[in-house]
Amino acid sequence: MENEFLPGLQQETAEEFETIREIPQELNLIFQPDEQSYILIDRSEFYVDRSEEGAPDCYWMMMKCFDTIKFNSSYPGSSGYIQLSNIAFNPNHTQALATVEMHNESTSGNIYVVLLNRQGNKWVITSKYELFWVV
Repeated sequence: MENEFLPGLQQETAEEFETIREIPQELNLIFQPDEQSYILIDRSEFYVDRSEEGAPDCYWMMMKCFDTIKFNSSYPGSSGYIQLSNIAFNPNHTQALATVEMHNESTSGNIYVVLLNRQGNKWVITSKYELFWVV
């Protein structure tokens, strides 16, 4: 059955994404971000279990919530943050699926679900789905 939001998405790639997307991974950079513009932070620094006393409100389906108050007090003047998911591959590594979340000042943001296919030795975005949200 064809995915209406991400045409061409293979079932194996989708299943792998569901399995690995929330597993914490260390980010190995192949570039150095400009220290004045970007800071790499560990998500555990700002995510709390929704059952913890004083945890922020969050969507009912989320087990952990991003503590925007703590983030904003730790990084005053920040215009937001970007969160990357793990990358899922189909069994023969010819298709990949990932999400990129861009949170703007903790009140709105975009989530991009990106489907890539390998063409030769390059990865090409073949489908992308964007969600916009406002709190």
